[in-house]
Amino acid sequence: MKPPSRITTPEQYLLSLPEDRRKEMTELHEEIVKIAPHLKPWIAYGMIGYGKVERDAGNRQPRAAPIVSIAAQVRHIRVYLGGHDTTSTLDPRISETLGQVSIGGCCIRFKRLADVDIQALLDLIVQICPRE
Repeated sequence: MKPPSRITTPEQYLLSLPEDRRKEMTELHEEIVKIAPHLKPWIAYGMIGYGKVERDAGNRQPRAAPIVSIAAQVRHIRVYLGGHDTTSTLDPRISETLGQVSIGGCCIRFKRLADVDIQALLDLIVQICPRE
């Protein structure tokens, strides 16, 4: 469910989603903004990313990876933690505290927001987010 390239803001991203997915993604987005207001939401790699915005000279491609990203996929909602740091991966045992999720690398996948313990997910996000 990759958004069209014309999408340049988180609001446009959310509005581009089917209504059921939009509602869940909007709720997740609002919770992340609430717990980490110092992380600016922006569109990075076709997802909503949170963190410092840096772009190339043409203002097209991100030069820095967001700290947290969320994406609506056809079958899952994905939460990426840690940007694109390929040297770190999530401990699969965290799924025991998060609910009905699957873990892959730096990604947490779940079908519906109701499948995840949202507070446990937000606590995990707070743990990895540096404070300014």
